[in-house]
Amino acid sequence: MIRGNHDRHGKQWYKDLGITVVPSFMTNIEGTSDTLYFTHRPIRDKIDGINIHGHMHQNAWFINGNFVNVSVEVTNYKPVKLHDILKGVGNDITRITENSSDT
Repeated sequence: MIRGNHDRHGKQWYKDLGITVVPSFMTNIEGTSDTLYFTHRPIRDKIDGINIHGHMHQNAWFINGNFVNVSVEVTNYKPVKLHDILKGVGNDITRITENSSDT
């Protein structure tokens, strides 16, 4: 989990729940030249890649250029598989169904 401004507990509290807290990071998608940026807040600068972020407390998925909102209100407070997010980006959809995660 990337901690956000509403996540006020220390790392140990999350660890006791089985949640690992990590800093924002970027990675490449294997076999492609695409870069993913995982952040709490959307990146303000122009990026060459996809920024998967939270913080935007809205109740709809959206893909806005290179930005994908996955705030907890959007995901119904449930985890979402990266595969489902990337599939949505590839289809350029504006809403991913609430049933996209089987976890």
